[in-house]
Amino acid sequence: MLALNVVPQIQLTGYSEGGFVTMAVAKLVTQRGYLRDFPIKAVSSGAGPYDLEAFATRIVADGFYPVPSNLVFLWLAYNATYGWERPIESVFQPPYSDRIAAGLFDFQTTSSQVFF
Repeated sequence: MLALNVVPQIQLTGYSEGGFVTMAVAKLVTQRGYLRDFPIKAVSSGAGPYDLEAFATRIVADGFYPVPSNLVFLWLAYNATYGWERPIESVFQPPYSDRIAAGLFDFQTTSSQVFF
């Protein structure tokens, strides 16, 4: 029989929204004095350098975006996630708003399957 000396070492990692959660957990554990129960050995978090305002400004300034269906996915995700409850017509004009509202973007259909 092999005897093992188990030393609990928690390693936290996350990326994007998971990176934020990783740092929030590390902060909570250290600030509230939970290190005895949760001995964190290492923390690693990351995220891309996203600037949504600069992204939107660039698209408007260029007047062209090579994959416009991605903008619909982005808007639908934000609308659902943050409960904006904005009608599709507030962002997209007909006939595009009609096709989107009809279920073209059902999170099953891929970008390459969507053609405007």
